[in-house]
Amino acid sequence: MVRAISFDEMCTYQTACRGPSRKIRWIWTAVIEQDDGSFSFDFQVGDRDLETFLKLLFRLPPARCYYSDKYPVYGYLSPLPHVAGKGAEVNRNETKHSVLRDCLYRLRRKTKGYTKRLWALKASIALVVLKKRWI
Repeated sequence: MVRAISFDEMCTYQTACRGPSRKIRWIWTAVIEQDDGSFSFDFQVGDRDLETFLKLLFRLPPARCYYSDKYPVYGYLSPLPHVAGKGAEVNRNETKHSVLRDCLYRLRRKTKGYTKRLWALKASIALVVLKKRWI
């Protein structure tokens, strides 16, 4: 069992960044705090719905406490020790989001960058995770 897991999500575009062919994709992130104080990282790409969140959640080890913002999907965590609201624990995810946006043009805000293929988005995030040794 790990000490804590914090969840957050960020959006990106697939197919186009503007117009009717644009698809919004969500990258759900989990920062896992181990008992020894070290951190690891996991992510899931999909829609901003319960199904995508559960794919990520069921892949993670059980934790003593979960942190998230107040997005309604996280209500699924209510039977578990769960703290909802912005705070230092969820900011861990925001830090990782910032690094991902700096490293990957396709994730930057207000640019012409977007993802054509979903597998390319997943692979590029995985490469950054490996390079930064977040696992």
